[in-house]
Amino acid sequence: MKSLLVGLAIIFCLLMSNLANAQSTLTLQEKCANEARENFEKKYCGDQSQIYPAGCFTVDLFGTYYWSYESHYNKKLNKCFLLAHGHTYYKGLPTFNDYSLIDVFEGKVYAIYFARTGYDKNLSLYPDVAECSVGDRQCKSLEEFENLIHAYMKE
Repeated sequence: MKSLLVGLAIIFCLLMSNLANAQSTLTLQEKCANEARENFEKKYCGDQSQIYPAGCFTVDLFGTYYWSYESHYNKKLNKCFLLAHGHTYYKGLPTFNDYSLIDVFEGKVYAIYFARTGYDKNLSLYPDVAECSVGDRQCKSLEEFENLIHAYMKE
């Protein structure tokens, strides 16, 4: 009987510990989401931008600038990440695509992808990658970039 009570007490303690960890993680995820949103709006949305839940956009004489973002609290790394994604459409010019993966609290940039998309002589779309890196690793395409940031954004 005594060993049964000890066993139940251990199970109860483990359940309470798991509940506390889950609540702590949820609090960190909420804090991450709020800080990422605030950081995103300050850094990527200007005074003339129209802000909406998933991002912001601005239209001026030269073109349209659209930014969206996602945030993720990485429990394994204990870091809050912001992945900002920008599309810039200049009138009569190629489209520019920009991705930045940033640690929200430290401000460190972990990854960058910058490319312009235009048309070749056959009017087929092509990406011209100007910069693509995740940490110390160089990449050559958006697909490779997305695969490399997976460790930061999906853990």
